[in-house]
Amino acid sequence: MNTFEVIGRKVSAAVFVLISAGVYTSAVWFFFGDSGWQVALALALTLPIVLLPVALVWYINIGGIYSAIRHKC
Repeated sequence: MNTFEVIGRKVSAAVFVLISAGVYTSAVWFFFGDSGWQVALALALTLPIVLLPVALVWYINIGGIYSAIRHKC
């Protein structure tokens, strides 16, 4: 694997995460901004913490399924 391919993958993953975080923050602020910046900030900080274990379990399951299919073929 070429060094530039590895760097490119890392940079594209970082850009994807930053854009996703920006869109998420903007959506929370847009939908909950009327109820006060405190509520919007609380939601923006707590929702990722609550959803992180769910995302990790999903990632482990999908990774296991992918590995089993790859090993079978």
